[in-house]
Amino acid sequence: MVSEAKDLATYIIEPIGADIYDPDSYTVRSMFQGSETTTTYDDTECYDMFDAINTEAFKPTTSSSNLRGGRIYLKNGLYEIDTQLWWSNDTDADDVKFYMEGETRDGVIIRNLINEVSNRTMMACTCSGDLYNLTLDGNDLGTHTTMYACIANNSGNPKYLRADNVHFTKHTGFGMRVADADDFQMASSTNCWYDAPGQYEDRCSLHASEYVLIDGNYFDRTNGSFTGEGQSITGGDNGGRMQICNNVIKHLSTTNSRGISIEPYGDLYNIYVHDNLLEYAKIGVGKSGTWAHLMHDISIKDNQILGSGIEVIGPSSGDFSTQVKYVWVEGNVIKNAYSTAMKLEKLCGLTSCRNNKIVNSNTSLASGNHGGLIWAVNCTNISIENNVLEMNDNGPVDAAYCKYGIRYETLTNSRMQNNVILNKCADTTTHPYYQSSGSHTGVNIFSRSKW
Repeated sequence: MVSEAKDLATYIIEPIGADIYDPDSYTVRSMFQGSETTTTYDDTECYDMFDAINTEAFKPTTSSSNLRGGRIYLKNGLYEIDTQLWWSNDTDADDVKFYMEGETRDGVIIRNLINEVSNRTMMACTCSGDLYNLTLDGNDLGTHTTMYACIANNSGNPKYLRADNVHFTKHTGFGMRVADADDFQMASSTNCWYDAPGQYEDRCSLHASEYVLIDGNYFDRTNGSFTGEGQSITGGDNGGRMQICNNVIKHLSTTNSRGISIEPYGDLYNIYVHDNLLEYAKIGVGKSGTWAHLMHDISIKDNQILGSGIEVIGPSSGDFSTQVKYVWVEGNVIKNAYSTAMKLEKLCGLTSCRNNKIVNSNTSLASGNHGGLIWAVNCTNISIENNVLEMNDNGPVDAAYCKYGIRYETLTNSRMQNNVILNKCADTTTHPYYQSSGSHTGVNIFSRSKW
């Protein structure tokens, strides 16, 4: 990763002592425009060391106005901080760049010692920021959304916020809160490892940027002091392009929480969710309740999901005639969904659900109309075609395993065609190929085969 910044100071920090994970002191080599100095801090002054760098390079004064940020290189060892770190916490952060790189990801550990419910941010920046090749250890302190690695909320010139090859563990995550979405050109998390979450904690929450990239990360919610609640990836209000791809997401089998959640914080366009592997974690777009934002041009393709499913949901009350449309759900493989494998609700136009393969759903873990393979309700201009659906009469939990192949309720100008439905259930009345409810206008069903 290379920082675009110019006129940056450079800092090389090294723990000193027989055990670098219990150091006696730290040395800081500072270099800028041909001059170099070395400063020593004792083992209790780690926060003071970082704060001195911040004051020198990230908060320029009249005498050093050419210092517009810094590159901080950390040698392997332990760095413990007991006070929140704000990089460039001033009103003149538009041109400031923050870059922090570790010698090795597992060798550089920045550990949190803050245990305050009201102050749950470990590191933050109001400027452009890069984190690379290190571990952020929340030390299991606090509950809920305990620590965010970076929060960017300054207005001004376009900026970026990026993490690459970072290990977020023991109640840490990566997120941003931005008042003006135009401020950020890019936010990204690539090749990162998220585990040991806090309760209810969203691990990677990136939004309010012209371009969001979440690619090649590993999320594990099955270990740590809190495991079940919360989402792994949360996005919304990007106003530009969001790409979520090639991630591995593992949740507990008893939760059915969203692994990827695209939520209507603001208008959303050009959302691509593809080639992810999820275990017991949903892909979800939209949510119930009243909201007025637009969610257009959403592609959910070629994902593999075990023990959960996909849901795309418009507002449950109010006017939903324009909010969610131009949705493509294609080429996904879903096996043994927790409840309904694929739910499409209150979508207002041009939705394509095609070329998906779905095997089973679990009625024991659901209630009501849940427990089938595809459920489309209150949609307009939706096409369900060329899917391969398999309804088994037994499964790991329930002998009466799958309630229906396709259930459709109150559809308008929609069609279902060329779907292959394999129904192994002995009672096809209780477990029908198709199940209908409500009144429909302009709905056509042409099945290629069912048996």
